[in-house]
Amino acid sequence: MIHLKGKIICTCIKSNNNSSSFADYLTEEGFSCIEIVTGKIYTIKTDNLYEKISGAEWLVFTSKNAVTGFLDNSGQVAADTKVAAVGGSTAKKLEQSGIEVNLLSEIATGEALGKKLREMCTGKVVYLCAKMTGGSLEKEFEGYGDFVKVPVYENQCTDTFSEYGNAAKSGKFADVSGIAVTSGSSGERIKWLIDIRSDIRVCSIGPACTKRLIECGVS
Repeated sequence: MIHLKGKIICTCIKSNNNSSSFADYLTEEGFSCIEIVTGKIYTIKTDNLYEKISGAEWLVFTSKNAVTGFLDNSGQVAADTKVAAVGGSTAKKLEQSGIEVNLLSEIATGEALGKKLREMCTGKVVYLCAKMTGGSLEKEFEGYGDFVKVPVYENQCTDTFSEYGNAAKSGKFADVSGIAVTSGSSGERIKWLIDIRSDIRVCSIGPACTKRLIECGVS
């Protein structure tokens, strides 16, 4: 990011707790940011959550939003259940909520955590997740007999093209030198702008985001 000059477009998915965004951080660091909201997070009220996670050997969290959704549903971790997480921010959110993390993936992707966890688990694995997921963690558990997905939040898409498309085509973002993409879903939803401004640098927040960007044709 330190090599960029001028304005930076920063994607953002708004959560229901109105926490600060990456754009706020960049602004504090002295960058001039245009924040584009690509989605909004809503908790899914899950019926019988206790029954769904009962007897689990592992609970799996791949985002802070999953932790929030779990807690909003009055989720509790049993004494004999272990917790696996992707990414330092997810682990921090769990620990701040009084939940011990037993396994943290060295690489912050669902695929990496899935590979590691598949080597260790022998019992029921419950994945607390979004309504729509990337599928990389689930793929590692194909053929595993006791893997349960429990959606606890939804990432609802915002129509960014309707709001910013004409402005982008008319050159409003001519002084923008980079686009900071903060999640894989944001990258997919903002690809139309990346295509229009193919001359500027795209910065990814982490390996999972980078993987999704590459998969949708962004270099």
